[in-house]
This record gives sequence, structure tokens and C-alpha cells, in this order.
Amino acid sequence: MRDEFEHFVLFFGVEDLRPEYAEACSRLGIPFAFVRKRGRVALRSHLEVLKTIRRVHPDVVMINGTPLAIPILGLRRLFRGEWAVVVRETQANHLKSRQEWLGSLIAARHAEAVVYLTEEYRTEVGKRVRAAARTGRAHVIPNGIDLREFDTGSAEASDRIRLSMVSRLVPIKDHATLIEAVRILVSDRKLDRIELTIAGEGPTLAALQAQVKAAGLSPDTVRLAGLLTRAEVAKLLRATDIYVHCTFGETMSNSILQAMASGLAVVASDVKGVANMVHDGEDGLLVPVEQPHLLADALERLIRSPATRRALGERARRRVYTELSQQRMVEQYRRLFARLTSLATGG
Repeated sequence: MRDEFEHFVLFFGVEDLRPEYAEACSRLGIPFAFVRKRGRVALRSHLEVLKTIRRVHPDVVMINGTPLAIPILGLRRLFRGEWAVVVRETQANHLKSRQEWLGSLIAARHAEAVVYLTEEYRTEVGKRVRAAARTGRAHVIPNGIDLREFDTGSAEASDRIRLSMVSRLVPIKDHATLIEAVRILVSDRKLDRIELTIAGEGPTLAALQAQVKAAGLSPDTVRLAGLLTRAEVAKLLRATDIYVHCTFGETMSNSILQAMASGLAVVASDVKGVANMVHDGEDGLLVPVEQPHLLADALERLIRSPATRRALGERARRRVYTELSQQRMVEQYRRLFARLTSLATGG
């Protein structure tokens, strides 16, 4: 959308700015800044964010996630900022903290637009936050994927069945069930050609390493690959036979979208934010959370049936192409931004 809009990206958080993000902005010619969040209240950090926004003087500020909506909308009112605010809801409703629910309330009441990733998600928020039901401010724009980036290109041939999962290593992801399911397949059911790669970093890394060791699984069977770049994720998916996503809840998982775009059969947890993306038996398989034996059953079914894997993967990619493409997502945001900038300029 650079032909129609000028962009500025402001990265804000407790973690270091990933070099991949900075390199992407530089490659695209998009100016950016990084503000580190310091402290629980982080008043000084929020004031630095406001200072940056006022320097850029935008027509629209888009916020990713509800917690930052509280200080940004408050400071906009205090300093009489004239920019419109779009808040993009990203956290699964049943996993939201009090601060995130407060952000949902503030955003629904005071932002010019709130973007929800699914209609189901917007409806759930509306049950707790009446202002979210205002159709003039509420917009449903699903995530979209670039099919050119995540293709179905072939990888090196292997006599092993390669599984993968890409996510942060955090408690809301159910990596423990996945590792136990692999142990069941390898140790109990003697399917020793399995190779699982878990990509990501986070606070549960040490516990997962300990679980792998206690299960007697070798580094060749379970590999904790750390944080990967988008290019490395695409390469991993091209080398994957079955994508697995074990989680206690999602809003709309980009990792699942990437796997579907790569033409992979997906085995995932039957939870909110996943069941609306993966249709059981049609373009993937759904399994109850914390049920390693049932997960092992689903994986074994696909391991023993390459034809079923291919059929599920082909239907998954076709669905992403028709319903969840990046082009479709961008067009929806373009129309939203155009309307808000027209309102801001009085056009």
C-alpha cells in the first residue's frame, strides 16, 4: 500500500528488536523506531511512544493488541492528538488478562476502529464489552498469508517422517503433550522414523529440554531449533510432512496459516481460535488438548497414509488461496485506512 499511504513502524516491547524486522523495514524503505518497555507501568516508555507519534504526525495509528490502547488513547485525549486510532485485537479471549479486557473496553469505546480476526472472536468480545457490538467501529479482517512465500516446493528426500511446530515457547502452548505423543509413537508403538522440530524460544524452553531428556528421546528425534527467521520457517515447512500445533487457545494462528499455505496436513488442538481455522477431517485433524494418546493416534493415521496427508494438505492450501490470502487482507485494510484518512482530512 505504499503507493497510497506513507508508513512508519514503531516497535514497542520488553524484548530486543529482532534484526529480521529491522532488515525488512530497511529493505522496504519504511522508516522505523524502537522503544523498550521498562517497568510494569512503563509511564516513561509510553511517553516516549507518544513523543515519537507526535513527531511523525500520522493520520492513523494502528495498535497491535489491546494493552497499549489504554495509554495511547489516554495520552491522545490528554494532549489533544488528532490522529485516528485502529486497535487490532490479537489475544484469545479466554486467555486475556484483566489489563487486556480493560484494553478491549477502552478500544471499543474510544478507538475509531477495532479489528477482530474472526466474527466468532468479535461476538465473544461483544458479550462482555457492549461497545464492541457497534458495527460502525467493529471490523472483521482475518489474517492473510503470502502464498508466494509459503509454497509447496519440494525438499530433500528423506526416509523419516518429519513433524514440526512453530510457536513461542510459552505456557499457553501445549508442547508437553506433543513431546509425550512422540514418545508414545517412538517408544510404545515402535515408529522410530519420526523426527520432530519445534521452532521458537521462550520461558518454557528449559522444561521442554528436561522433558525430552526424561523421555529418552534423542536429538535426532526431537530438535528444539530456537527462533527462526521467516525464510527459515518457510524452509522448515517445505521439509515437513505433517504440521502439528498443540495449544490451549489462539486468536488466529499465523503458524497454522503458513502450514496450510505450504500444503501441509495439520494436526491441531480442538480449541477456540483453531477449530474455526482447521476443519476436522476436511483440511486437517483436531484433537482434544492434553490427550497425548489421541494425538498419537491422529499422527499415526497420517504417518501410515501419505494419500490422506496429501489430500488434507491440498484442501488446506486451496482454502487459504480462496479465503485467507494476503491480497484479500490488504484490500480490507486499505479500505479501512482510506475511510479513516478521509474522515481525518474532512474529505
